[in-house]
Order: sequence, then C-alpha cells, then structure tokens
Amino acid sequence: MMKQRLFACLLCIVLLASSLGILTVSAEAANEALAKEYLDGILSSRGADGADAVQAWIDRGLTESAGVGAEWYVLALSQYGSYDFSAYETALCAYLEKSTVPSASSRLKYALTLAAIGSTDSYISQALDTSVGEQGLMSW
Repeated sequence: MMKQRLFACLLCIVLLASSLGILTVSAEAANEALAKEYLDGILSSRGADGADAVQAWIDRGLTESAGVGAEWYVLALSQYGSYDFSAYETALCAYLEKSTVPSASSRLKYALTLAAIGSTDSYISQALDTSVGEQGLMSW
C-alpha cells in the first residue's frame, strides 16, 4: 500500500511538472543539444569544421548541388547559424527557372528552402498557390 501511495505521489509530481513546463524546457534543451551534436557531426564529416569552412561548403558544394540534393543541408544550416546563402539562392533560382519540377512536394521543398534562407523570390508564392494539396498528404 505504501508503494502505491509513493508511486501516486511521484506520478502527480511528474504530471504537475510537465503541465507547468518544467520538463518540457529540459526536453527541448536536450533535443536542441542533440540536434547540434548531429549537425556538428555532419559538418565534420563534410570537412566543414568552423564557420569559415561551413561558409565555404555552402558557397561551393551546396551551391553546386542546388536543386539536386542540397536542400535539406541548407534548411538545417539556416537554423544553425548566420551564414550567407546568396550564392546558393542564386543557383537554386537559376535551377528552378530552367527546370520543370513535376512533384508538388518537391516544389514546396524548394519554396521552404528559399523561405528559410530569407529569400523573397516569387517562386515561394507560386509554389504555394499551385502545389499545396496537389499531392495528397505530402503536399499539405
């Protein structure tokens, strides 16, 4: 009987703490730290240790891969630090001008990438107008 009361008290404390946001803050901090650790590992594996190396990777490798595989890296980096994505933006916009992107979810991915790096290119609004909901759940 004593163990049940102790368990009930602990459960109440945990529920109260989570409703007040005490546990949420530590969980968010832990998730942020884990995300930073993963991103640091990715950058290190790409030979991009340090801000200068990351900027060089954006300007060369990611810009060369604009439209064909760099988008998820760029999205992550846009949340990670203050980098200059202007060369990448120019390359992605050039890719989008000369290419037909048949997939609604891909068009939205490119629009999201442009928005994440601070672009005001008209492709963003065009993709939203023509793509949302066009490919089922993936385009919502």
